[in-house]
Amino acid sequence: MKCKLRKLINANNYCTSIMKLICLFALVIATSALRIQKLAASKKDYDFKAEKEAVIAELDQRFDGYREHCYPLPGDGCRCQETENGAKVSKEYKSDLECKTDEKRQRLCEDKQCNKEFKSINRCQTKEKCGQDKWAPYESCLKECMKIRYSTSKQQDMCITEMNFYINEVQITEINQCE
Repeated sequence: MKCKLRKLINANNYCTSIMKLICLFALVIATSALRIQKLAASKKDYDFKAEKEAVIAELDQRFDGYREHCYPLPGDGCRCQETENGAKVSKEYKSDLECKTDEKRQRLCEDKQCNKEFKSINRCQTKEKCGQDKWAPYESCLKECMKIRYSTSKQQDMCITEMNFYINEVQITEINQCE
């Protein structure tokens, strides 16, 4: 009986040692997983909104002559994104005549008078009317760049406003024409 009891105690010690090792291994895996999640969460979030606006602007530029937010389909016709009853709806048109406009669109950053480069900046500097410098975030500069100027033959109906931008320590004058 004494011999059987010793075997039973030794077996229990063996099982508890294995259980301790398994628990330790599980604890190491759990802490590693938590560290990975913490590192992933601490990384700075990429600004997808600014990237999306830049891609939309690039598409608009490539398909100039089409109405705003309209893109050609293979063959003839186009797809336009329009707002109906407060909701954005995608519509397809069968002919290019329904898609195009007579007005020539030009982004302010593509204007020869503005001569802007928005490709590699992370912020721009504007001068306010009182002469003080003010830093604006890149998204604000991008929005200014994405503004569309419509070229029409009615020059007398337009006015001109001027804004100075400092990009990479170079002063750039933005000329807005408005009706």
